[in-house]
Amino acid sequence: MLNPVLEAEFGASKEVLLSYFLPRYQHKVNISKLEKDFQIVLPYTASTTDKKLVFVKNSKVACTSIAHLLYEYSYNKKFQGNIHRDGLNFHHGIYWWQENHQLLTSSNATIFSVVRDPKARCLSAFKNFFIDQNNKSAKKHLKSMAEFGYHVNSKIEKNFDIFLDYIEASNQIDPYRVDRHWRAQHINLGIGTIDYSYIGKIENLLADMKVVFKLAGIDASWVEQLNKKHNSTQKNDFDVSSQQLARIKLLYKKDYEFFNYE
Repeated sequence: MLNPVLEAEFGASKEVLLSYFLPRYQHKVNISKLEKDFQIVLPYTASTTDKKLVFVKNSKVACTSIAHLLYEYSYNKKFQGNIHRDGLNFHHGIYWWQENHQLLTSSNATIFSVVRDPKARCLSAFKNFFIDQNNKSAKKHLKSMAEFGYHVNSKIEKNFDIFLDYIEASNQIDPYRVDRHWRAQHINLGIGTIDYSYIGKIENLLADMKVVFKLAGIDASWVEQLNKKHNSTQKNDFDVSSQQLARIKLLYKKDYEFFNYE
């Protein structure tokens, strides 16, 4: 059986070689020398130009909408295009890792993230990658999922069971290198290493983002511009069985405990 496709977020010989020619890979090699939690967090961290807010992204949890909000706050204009691309003026990702690392390890900025009920997040990732197949990374996972028995024409219940098998097998190899869209949220957020000012919940997004802005001393009326339509996932008609929910609770046991979703 083919091993699950895992995220390559750590230094590798190919990246070391490319780092001699391409700045992006030089940054990746430098990040790979840091503590593991920072290797996970820094490529997906964004900050505002005034350095008041630092946002650690948590995939499948409104990170596109929040990134747009922070950009609009920073530049007083809307962003056009893919806001998650590295190398933008927006202080995000690989090219801004040093500045964001300093902010994450200082006590000056308001550091925040947002979490989601693990069942809803798991369903969202499944729909995005294996039903709609509109994520750019879907193809590489579909090839591996086929080795687990996935087929596009199979019943959705069976394919979701296979998805859970896939997550479980990936975790057994290395939970830190599981695709970030279904990797445990406490790993995505570097819980235990990152000193958060506030962790909100997508189920209470507007109210929690107002708390974040107030903590940073920023007018909370900015949050009224938060638009959850960016890359939003449509409602699932499919829901999990009691057996599947029990599996999700085992797979994401720490998330249920850390973020009080039980």
